[in-house]
Amino acid sequence: MKTVSSNAANRAAMALCGLMMSSTAMATGFNLSLSEHSVGFGIDQMLSYTTATSFSGLYHENKGGMVNGGFKVMNQSGGFRYSVGMKAFAVDHRGDSHIGWGFAPGGSLGVNFTQSMRIEAEYYYAPSILSFNRTKNMKQFDSRFVFAPMPNAELSLGYRNVQTKMSNRGSRTLHDGGYLGINFKF
Repeated sequence: MKTVSSNAANRAAMALCGLMMSSTAMATGFNLSLSEHSVGFGIDQMLSYTTATSFSGLYHENKGGMVNGGFKVMNQSGGFRYSVGMKAFAVDHRGDSHIGWGFAPGGSLGVNFTQSMRIEAEYYYAPSILSFNRTKNMKQFDSRFVFAPMPNAELSLGYRNVQTKMSNRGSRTLHDGGYLGINFKF
């Protein structure tokens, strides 16, 4: 399999970061998540009541980082919310000389207990046919309890697991553990 040069991968990562920063001018939401050794951030842009784009990043001080951008369609019925979408990702594990990338379809499911409390879970998976540059697959799972003390701010307590399987190094875990999060809605 042909690998992408580090210069091309760096340019692609910088272009994605520039797109993420420029999208903040039109963002409808910004989130931040913290754990002992990692920080995550995300920007959401609602395109309509049922469609949205998102750009996010995750950095672990010992294991590397990941950026992704995606598109999803959403619906809410009764006390349930669900979405289906696709993310493009780039992951850089500490100690590797290349950046793996690919496309991960997935979705989410949420259950509202009250107007201000819910649980959510999301899962995205990139099989080997959609993973490139020595990346065999990518799995991203996130579950969280969300409390909204006010209409434009949410607090969350969650668990995140992000893994990639690399052709030259086996499975690598970028993050596996709990986090605290805050989400602002504009």
